Amino acid sequence: MFSVFKIKPVLKITLSALFIALTIVASKFLPISNVFSLPFLRISLGPTLLIFASILLGPIYGAITGLLSDLVGFIFDTTGYAYNPLFSLTYLLYGLLPGLIFYLLLKNKSKKPIIQIIFFILINIFIICFFSLNDSIAPYGGKEYPLTLETKLIVIFSSLIISIGYFLIYFILY
Repeated sequence: MFSVFKIKPVLKITLSALFIALTIVASKFLPISNVFSLPFLRISLGPTLLIFASILLGPIYGAITGLLSDLVGFIFDTTGYAYNPLFSLTYLLYGLLPGLIFYLLLKNKSKKPIIQIIFFILINIFIICFFSLNDSIAPYGGKEYPLTLETKLIVIFSSLIISIGYFLIYFILY
């Protein structure tokens, strides 16, 4: 219904199962931990695969893929933590929202660059304000980790470089 690509339902189910398996492997077995010397920060490609699945298959299949990848991935979790349905909600939204946004942006082609520019400006303003005003971060209200000047600068400049790179690629291609 919302999918831009014309894919048969059987192929969508098969691709959803493939994306579920890839997301579990990328999230549980291939993450990068302790980024910027912050032990609570972990980067994985799982959400990226869900975003791609949502854009390719549509938001409904993307949401189902996200939810099932978290539920099935919990079986293979080796951290020993209890199941938290809020993480399932997060993965469901990873699968739902990009497909909806992609669909809405394709319907409103004339407003697309303006919406993207405003979105990236707001994200960068938030990142710059958050990292320049805080000297430490306490995830989940637990132990407090100091933010060094190098960490702040790396996060702020990498965010700006990614945003500028995105718009350069966007305007070169279109």
